[in-house]
Amino acid sequence: MRANVEIDQAQLRLVLEDLQLPVLVEVMDPFCIICKTMKERLSEVMRGYAGRVIFLRLDINNDLVKEHFKVDAVPTLLYLKKGQVVERQIDFPDKEKIQEVLDRILAA
Repeated sequence: MRANVEIDQAQLRLVLEDLQLPVLVEVMDPFCIICKTMKERLSEVMRGYAGRVIFLRLDINNDLVKEHFKVDAVPTLLYLKKGQVVERQIDFPDKEKIQEVLDRILAA
């Protein structure tokens, strides 16, 4: 199983242009302790969604985060469907809350 993939601005634009699966973007800061814990939590969640959801990590210092997603706190989880943010979590959600949102997006 692959871990969350960190991407840059150019790569994210390509992903947004050609999305087939829902995407969960973890917006993080490499120096944030809570973000490291969130990465571990998401690694657990990923196991149940392999092949159905794309998991990405995006550094909050990336200009696209501020411009496109309007994120100013970490960790933030962005749930995208067809290139559009359909839900966001700015708190520190537990594994079950993340799974609830993913299940709802997949069912829609």
